[in-house]
This record gives sequence, structure tokens and C-alpha cells, in this order.
Amino acid sequence: MDFKLLILLFFSALAYFVDLSLGLSSNVLTAIFIAYRLWPNKNVQHIRVAGEGIKDEIRLLTYNIFLRPPFIKNNADDYKNERLEDFLKVIDKFDIIALQEIFSLGNIRQRRCIQVAKQKGFIYHSRSLDYSFMSGKFIDGGLLILSKFPIIETDWYVFKAGRQIDGWCAKQVLHSRIQIDKKCSIEVFTTHMQASYLKDDPTVYERSTEARMAQVVELAGFIAQKSSKFPNNPVVLMGDTNVEATIPCRKPSSIKIIKEANESREYKHLIDSLNSIDKEQPIRDLLHESHEFHPITYGDFYLDDESSNPKEVTLTHPDDHCCSMCIDYMMFKDSHWNSINKVLQVKPKSTKVEPFYIKERPFTQLSDHYGISTVLQLCDIK
Repeated sequence: MDFKLLILLFFSALAYFVDLSLGLSSNVLTAIFIAYRLWPNKNVQHIRVAGEGIKDEIRLLTYNIFLRPPFIKNNADDYKNERLEDFLKVIDKFDIIALQEIFSLGNIRQRRCIQVAKQKGFIYHSRSLDYSFMSGKFIDGGLLILSKFPIIETDWYVFKAGRQIDGWCAKQVLHSRIQIDKKCSIEVFTTHMQASYLKDDPTVYERSTEARMAQVVELAGFIAQKSSKFPNNPVVLMGDTNVEATIPCRKPSSIKIIKEANESREYKHLIDSLNSIDKEQPIRDLLHESHEFHPITYGDFYLDDESSNPKEVTLTHPDDHCCSMCIDYMMFKDSHWNSINKVLQVKPKSTKVEPFYIKERPFTQLSDHYGISTVLQLCDIK
């Protein structure tokens, strides 16, 4: 029991006995509750939003942070606790963060992340739906949204399609409606979709692909359902879809090959499915839009005497060294809402890869994936 409540109880009890002596009626419990709720709390930070003239730019980050359940690792050690603590030191510059692979099964890392983030101004959060043994899912979805702006609604959708170990995991899409301004909100979605397994086995690989393509349809349907409630709100989709943007090019001999690679059938299916949500407002792949090609977000490489070498070897599975994939995305659908003569827009060329390199650690990156960040602006209507 905190100090302020003890004070309120004391004076309420005193008022109660005074009322009895004077023959008056009293609802002491109601008085305690109202006073307690109205008492200023110095431990809660008030976040002033853009409409109040404080923030005209909102910085977003999506990141597969690679914090899997205990005892699961690719190499000698995944350094899960150490990497989380280092990540929490660099989150201050962002306003809304979508994390994937921050699983709660058998550990307290997700809880730790929420606790520290709250101290840094991320007062609001939403997390993926917990697994249910009755549903046959034994691992949670590992999704988390952190926000400095109020989250006014949250919902989930667990994918029906799933193969291999992902079939035992509650793979899903997490939605939060976040209030940016007094009159305006944004529909934020994050997801982590079916991975590809046993790439040397065409049958297993194809089944993984089929499950993922089915999840894309489920994803688009859920986004359409949630965004239809407020059709003028902007929509942002952040996450690790495991959809390769380009036709696979393992161990490329130059970055030019990456820049000139043709887009994959799966990527086109993803874009077409998302575009079916709103024919008038096409979905924008912000990373591609900023760079005019699909930058690597997983399995990056460097060249040494025209030979490809992996940039990261401590966390990444050896089979994925130099795989050169773009599988993480920041998608955006524009809106027409306005608030105080302003409209929300993506800051041109602001979307970029966040490698989160780190020095003087037994690991060189904070995850086996890169993050993606962008900046949204509240701009004057011209």
C-alpha cells in the first residue's frame, strides 16, 4: 500500500466518525476511490501529443529482436539477456516500436522490456495473444508494441495456416489503434509469419511457402477488418513476414546483383493482397521507396577479394550466412484525415535500415536481423 493511500484512509476514517457524530450519511469508499484517482502521481509521465504542439515528428521502428525461448540457439550462445539490455539503452529516440521474436515462454525478458521501456516514456504497450494448450499452440506469438502515445484499442488474429515448428507457435498479427492527436489515430499492425525450413528438401520448403502465402491472405483480411472501422486513419504494417522481396540470390558477388534482382512471386502476392484492402490508397513499401531497391535485412555480407563473407556469425544460423534476404518490412497506407489543419505524411527518404551494430561485446549486432525505422510528420495542409 502506498503512502498517499494511507493518508487518504486516515482522513476518510476521521471524516466517517465526524459524520456519525453529526448524524450525516457518508460514502467513504467512493470518496477514497475518487480522491485516489485524482491525486497527482509523480511516477506517471504525461505524454503530450502532436496536437498539443509538442511532437510534429513520430519515429517508428520495427525489429525482429531474436529473443527466442530458453535453450533454443543457433550457435554456442545467443546472449539473449545481454542483447536485450543493450537494446533498451538505444530506444529513447523512437516513439512507436514494434518487436518480433520477444517470446515470453519460460522467461521474463518481455516483462523486463515493458518495465524498462515504461521508465523511458513508453507508457503504453500491447502484446500478442498468449498461447492456449487447448488450441494446440505451445509457444506465444512473441509480438510487442511499445508506444509513447495512448493505445486506445488492441486486437489479435492467430493465423490458421502453419507448418513445422511454426505450427506449434501462435503466429499472428497484432493490431493497436494509437492516438497521435486529440482527433487523430493510426492503425498499427505488426506480424511475424511462417519461416522456411529445410530448404534442401523441396517438398518441405514448398509447404512452408504455401502456409506463408495463406497467412498473407489472412493478414490482409484482418487489416481490412480492423481498418474499416476508421477508414480514414493511416495504416502502418511493420514486421518480419519471412517473404523474400527478391528472387533468392545466395552469396552474391556484388551489391549490384542485389540492387538489380527481380522481385519474387511471393512479394508480388504480398503487395497485391495488401492493395486489395483499399483500391484508392495503394500500400507503400517504405524501405523500397526510400532506396529504390530492396536492402538486405537478414544475412548481410561483405566482399573480400570478390568472395562473399557473412557480416554476422555469432547469432545467425550457418546455413543462412550471406543469404542476402529482405524479409522485414515497413508498409504504409496514406490517409486523408486532418487535425488542426495538418495531415500525417511519411518524411521523404526517412526510411532506413537500422543495423544496431555494437562493439566490445561477444556479438557484433543486437539481433540476427536488421531493424527498419521511419519518420512520420504532421504537416500543414497546403
